[in-house]
Amino acid sequence: MVTVLVLFMAEPRADDERLVELVSSVAAQLGSVIQRKRAERETQRVAADLMQLIDTANAPIFGIDKQGLVNEWNQTAVRITGYGKEEVLGRDLVEDFITDDYKEPVKKVLDRASMGQETENYEFPLYTKDGQRVMVLLNATTRRDAAGNIVGVVGVGQDITELDAYRAEMERVATELTQLIDMANAPIFGIDKQGLVNEWNQTAVRITGYGKEEVLGRDLVEDFITDDYKEPVKKVLDRASMGQETENYEFPLYTKDGQRVMVLLNATTRRDAAGNIVGVVGVGQDITELDAYRTEMENLVKTRTLKLEQALSELRETNQLKTEFLSTAAHELRTPLTSIRGFSEIMLTRQLAKERQTRFMTMINDQATHLAQIIDDLLDISRLEAGRGMEIAPEPINMAGLMTEVVSPLVEANPNHQFRIEGLREHPLLMGDPFRLGQVGKNIISNAVKYSPAGGTITIRSRVIDEFLEISVQDEGLGMTPEQQKHLFEKFYRADASNTAIGGTGLGLAISQLIIELHGGKIWAESESGVGSTFFIRLPLLP
Repeated sequence: MVTVLVLFMAEPRADDERLVELVSSVAAQLGSVIQRKRAERETQRVAADLMQLIDTANAPIFGIDKQGLVNEWNQTAVRITGYGKEEVLGRDLVEDFITDDYKEPVKKVLDRASMGQETENYEFPLYTKDGQRVMVLLNATTRRDAAGNIVGVVGVGQDITELDAYRAEMERVATELTQLIDMANAPIFGIDKQGLVNEWNQTAVRITGYGKEEVLGRDLVEDFITDDYKEPVKKVLDRASMGQETENYEFPLYTKDGQRVMVLLNATTRRDAAGNIVGVVGVGQDITELDAYRTEMENLVKTRTLKLEQALSELRETNQLKTEFLSTAAHELRTPLTSIRGFSEIMLTRQLAKERQTRFMTMINDQATHLAQIIDDLLDISRLEAGRGMEIAPEPINMAGLMTEVVSPLVEANPNHQFRIEGLREHPLLMGDPFRLGQVGKNIISNAVKYSPAGGTITIRSRVIDEFLEISVQDEGLGMTPEQQKHLFEKFYRADASNTAIGGTGLGLAISQLIIELHGGKIWAESESGVGSTFFIRLPLLP
């Protein structure tokens, strides 16, 4: 309400000037009152707007007095906690709404703010009305009155419950990945850009003997790589630290007791979250046993080769050892050696499944056995040429079982040929050396396969004639001329020397004839060129 003073004057008086001054003073006072009233109304409006802004802000805002009792609680605080304003006003914020494990640290933050030491971005949990826990990111601000006196604390927060859950999940995943790396059944190590070790899993501990605490911070190349590999390994790791990754690099590590462990390494560039290169991760495979096997095979080949050279030295003076035989023998030996080397290289340079490793190891063993058989044939001939003869160890045997042992692996190894067995199911007993007779059977049947076209049938028959057991092996192959049949059982002779794909040393039939004759039996062949061949073996039965 504004009071207006109106003065009416009938005529001018002597004290007009003083009256004018009085009127001016009253008008000034009235204007001051009017301005103050307007300022008060504006202040009230601003205060109301601010209170409305606080109450409707999209962030939980609460206030407490100096005793920690709630005196502000906006709508977002209501929404995220489920507690209405009337339910919390006057209650102790820490005691009634903060989880037990956070009561003490939250109280310290609020107490500091009530003494003028404000805190930013402090995480703490609030209880909701239904017992859930809500994570809040808090800014605690000192609250003062108009005179600047501290009267409490205002907390402006942010609901980070989902963010906290996401972070917890990421931490769980990171923990699981770290544990997976640490427990992996392969040596895994990491180095920084200076080449210093910063990762070393349990398998690396097991195969080297060095504990994690013993290697962290040490130079991998200088302290753990053998001298002959320091430079090439450093090059591999340096390339990986520049983004050029390397797969299947073979190198040795020192163990704590001075042993050398061979590792097949994949060197991978390591980057931080921003994509910057921070080092190298090496994932390896312990190939020490495989390396030892390879060395053993190489030594075996060297030993066999030495024996072969010795055998050849003994045979050089014979007229039958011609240039053609040397070339053929070299070819026959090179074939299994090439297989052994090829399969070994694959196993050393590739990470293979266990089934493929087993299959390759079996192939290596088969080729080594084949190589040994060729060399044994050469040694047999060398002993015969030296006049030392061949020893046999006869015993009562049933040829049916022996032939089954010979035929079965050949059937499996030659799926493109048909095998037919006719005649006796049970053979009468005879005296013989099972190893040597098996050698003859394998040689004859292998020749039948070798000289038969794919899809051809190999027929094996047996029958008793008088006091003898007769076994025949018939093929559908090239057949032989009468001239070829004359030389069939001579040493170093091959029926088709021009066909290198068929191969052979020309010793198998000569040795087979010797074995059969040592058993008192007979071996021969019947054939027509282009029709096929049949080999016959007769052995005396036990009386």
